[in-house]
Amino acid sequence: MPIMQWLVAALGPALVAVTGALLSVNWIESNGDLVSASATAAPG
Repeated sequence: MPIMQWLVAALGPALVAVTGALLSVNWIESNGDLVSASATAAPG
C-alpha cells in the first residue's frame, strides 16, 4: 500500500535517529568514568 511506503519513508529516518541517540546514551553511560575523567583533566 502507498500509505505504508509513505509511513516507512517518514518514520525510517526518525527511527534511525532515535536508535542512534539510544546507542549514544548507552555508550556515554558505559564510558562515563572515561568521559568525566577527561572532563576533569581538561583545563578550566
